[in-house]
Amino acid sequence: MNIAKTSKALQKIKKFLEEHEKIPAKAFRVKKEEEMESGSTKILFCEGVKNPKFKLAHCCLPNPGDKIIGLAARTGVVTVHKKECPFLTKTARKKVRVEWQKNFADVIILKIEAIDRVGLFADVLNTISATGTNIQSANAKTIGNNMAECSFKIKVEDLEHIKELIDRIKRVGGIKKTYLGSVGV
Repeated sequence: MNIAKTSKALQKIKKFLEEHEKIPAKAFRVKKEEEMESGSTKILFCEGVKNPKFKLAHCCLPNPGDKIIGLAARTGVVTVHKKECPFLTKTARKKVRVEWQKNFADVIILKIEAIDRVGLFADVLNTISATGTNIQSANAKTIGNNMAECSFKIKVEDLEHIKELIDRIKRVGGIKKTYLGSVGV
């Protein structure tokens, strides 16, 4: 059940187990409740929106530690902006309180845009590795105008760990932007 990706697949597995293994349906609900209580905590918390899906705003690229605010849509998507983002003054969308979760520990995608140069990728890899951070995957590509984009899938311990990584990476020569690639849903 942990590797099934769709709800249809999960339903079929549950049905099979109920019929052939005599496992009551109630057992699956209890497990799901336990998971929610022990919590796979998201990196963001939003007050007043049930089961929000987060999206980081491209206009201001908020990073952990930044003061942030959310703009809630009726679809349940909360777009997260830095509090000083100029876009916030131009919109009538509902503003909601959003916070970075200090106890967040999971895999994140960290993206970097920098001036393309020989050794850039190696310098960033060495900077991340020097913190003892496990890099699960790393990619780099040129994106035009003498710029490069690097993407790292890394396991972080908490919010402070992410902030430290971003601070160190920003000190590497030629770095223009450092931001989270996704925050999960």
